Amino acid sequence: MTPALGCTSSDDGEDDAADDEATESEDDGESSTDDDVGDDTTTDGESTTGVEPLATASGQALDDASAALPTPFFQRCGPIVDDIAQSCISFQADAEGLFTVDFPQTGVWGLKFLDSSGGTHTGNYFTVEVAEGDALELEKVVRVPIADALTTLPESGATDVPIEGGLTVTIDASTAQKTDFSAPTEAGGRQLSSEDWMFADTPAGPVVGMWTFYPAGVKAKEGAFEFSVDASLDLAPGTPVAVYEMEKNNIVLLPVAEGTVNAEGTGLDLSTVGEGLHELSMLVVADAS
Repeated sequence: MTPALGCTSSDDGEDDAADDEATESEDDGESSTDDDVGDDTTTDGESTTGVEPLATASGQALDDASAALPTPFFQRCGPIVDDIAQSCISFQADAEGLFTVDFPQTGVWGLKFLDSSGGTHTGNYFTVEVAEGDALELEKVVRVPIADALTTLPESGATDVPIEGGLTVTIDASTAQKTDFSAPTEAGGRQLSSEDWMFADTPAGPVVGMWTFYPAGVKAKEGAFEFSVDASLDLAPGTPVAVYEMEKNNIVLLPVAEGTVNAEGTGLDLSTVGEGLHELSMLVVADAS
């Protein structure tokens, strides 16, 4: 993932899925279950370390209707070393969604944008790389869209959850859990348009498709989520593709599938890579040619 797409440096410096996310702020996202993240998180955006920031980044986060989020839950996670964020700290936005986040160390940092109002917002996640003295200004608005056309999930049994843009994810609520360890009762998501992508590259190649999910961060307790993409994403038949999930605690892309655009040019023929799709935060498809 190429960090800090759309950033410039200046010299001067359903239950309540979103509420589930708010419970993460004490420790980093899910530190009660994940040992890879530090424990110096506060809910008011203040660092417990007392370290003066070496760099900053500023921007605006809005939903898909260009409205500020009702109850922003934003975190900076890092620095990211060997695909692990060393800690996560909350930061604030004003009534117009404007924010400035401080970085106490240089390096690559993950930024996490969610809402904790109890609504059906999805999430957005990306990285920035900062050097000492940087004052980055995000050129793009960070979009946190509201999920479209939620699908009700029974207590057990595989249920197809269609999401705009040709993506279908199959979820069995009995083998899935939200960030509060409860089973999801509904699910959905949104496709992000290319102008709202906060990064343009992956290890395999350029991004050609991106989706974000509600409830954010649902995980498979066993196995993996099956999924299909019935769209060519403007690629020619036979074009190789790579598919990634965003692991939201550490803000890293993990490979989950690979394949090609089918001969008819109507979808992707995919095979599982590694453990497959294990977390529903963000799904990214790249042109691997």
